[in-house]
Amino acid sequence: MIATILLTATLGTTSVEVEVRAVDAEPVVGALVELGPAGATIETPRDRETFAIDRLLSISRRAAAPAAAAPAAAAPVRVQLVDGSELAATDMAIDGPTTRLHRSGGALDVATDAIKAVCLQPSSLASDAEWTRLLDTPSATDRLVVRQGDSLNYHHGVLGNVTDQRVQFKLDDETLSVSRAKVFGLIFARPPGRSMPKTLCRLSQADGSRWNVAEIALESAGLTIKTPAGASAVLPPEALVRIDFSEGKIVFLSDLAPAAVRVAPFWGAPDASAGRARLLAPREDRAIEPGPLRLDGKTYAKGLALHSRTEVEYLLPGPFARFHATVGIDDAARPRGDVRLVVSGDGRELFAATILGTELARAIDVDLSGVRRLSILVDFGGDLDVGDHLDLCDARIVK
Repeated sequence: MIATILLTATLGTTSVEVEVRAVDAEPVVGALVELGPAGATIETPRDRETFAIDRLLSISRRAAAPAAAAPAAAAPVRVQLVDGSELAATDMAIDGPTTRLHRSGGALDVATDAIKAVCLQPSSLASDAEWTRLLDTPSATDRLVVRQGDSLNYHHGVLGNVTDQRVQFKLDDETLSVSRAKVFGLIFARPPGRSMPKTLCRLSQADGSRWNVAEIALESAGLTIKTPAGASAVLPPEALVRIDFSEGKIVFLSDLAPAAVRVAPFWGAPDASAGRARLLAPREDRAIEPGPLRLDGKTYAKGLALHSRTEVEYLLPGPFARFHATVGIDDAARPRGDVRLVVSGDGRELFAATILGTELARAIDVDLSGVRRLSILVDFGGDLDVGDHLDLCDARIVK
């Protein structure tokens, strides 16, 4: 469910309107008065309601996306931490074990050994692709990266201090002072296997920063966070775009690989069935007919499209409590379509219904307590297989 709340900080003097999603929660309107390891507390005109951290999915600032779309001109420096956080900065400097980042909210000191890479110059699509490739390529030594047109080249060595003018770089036995204007980026050799706390959530800011967060709290000064790599910051709530707590709590079926798929077309000789089965195979995040999933005039980005007679099975990645979806015959096939939908868990029928193209879509909510293998069968109805294009939109399992 989506709930609109007011994120209140600085002792209530500043409020930012956000949207909150929580597992199996009803919409709530109010102010976020607490946020920490236990969860989030919302104050409404009537009372207070607390969402436990294991039920919280996200907190998103409303209308923040446009501000987040253009951070590059104001923050040309991009810093990647070893925990996967990506921070935008206007400038940076390295002085031994400490790296200072100059950001729109003020200076931030980070341990140098928590930094994986720094991109010092504006990039293009071509250089971005090259930069990503270099980041994904392991190296036993640091690398100093320079740009030649849209191509990137690099030198192996040991990176040292960085100022606004120079970059220290030890190449073989010689320490060089390289003009920073010539340097595209810095990539540090960091040994794998570093032990770090678990990521609790992921926080996005309007300047383009993406923080992986191990600890978070709402305090009078703002949102205080600590990343798994140990970087700490106090962030102004008005710069918030989204805090995502959903990892592992909600999984879309279209993001899972089925354990088994069985397609049995109504028409066709046995030797032709294989080709027809491929033609009518399940679709992930799109309709059977070319185009998006669409029910009652609404388009869905996530979901499954299944033709009769199709059965898909999934091995659930852990214990989940519910299966949710909005189901109906795709708009492109209506008013035709007549199928029997059966949802089973470990061979036991959990839900069954006839779905007609003449009816509006419906939401289904199925109890998955104790279920490890989920089966979804779309069987033939009373009209052969004409128009039997069933959409299971936003089909998801939740904790």
